[in-house]
Amino acid sequence: MVIMSKEQRRSDSFVVRIWWERGDGAQSVWRGWAQHAASGKQHYFADVAQLLAFIEAHTGSLSHAPARNADKRRGQSQ
Repeated sequence: MVIMSKEQRRSDSFVVRIWWERGDGAQSVWRGWAQHAASGKQHYFADVAQLLAFIEAHTGSLSHAPARNADKRRGQSQ
């Protein structure tokens, strides 16, 4: 069995489920649940920011590509 570091993996898999719940009064709110496939860790969330934080805890920042991917893209565009 080969164990890859976070830096070696180029993708991660998650199972995400979202649903509407009746909130206070007549207003409905959405809720969600996510599971990281590799570790089995799960998290319930009430907004997109919480979902993103859970995913980034396993992948690193999603706002920037890993350095080696950025280097490859720069090399291709030159």
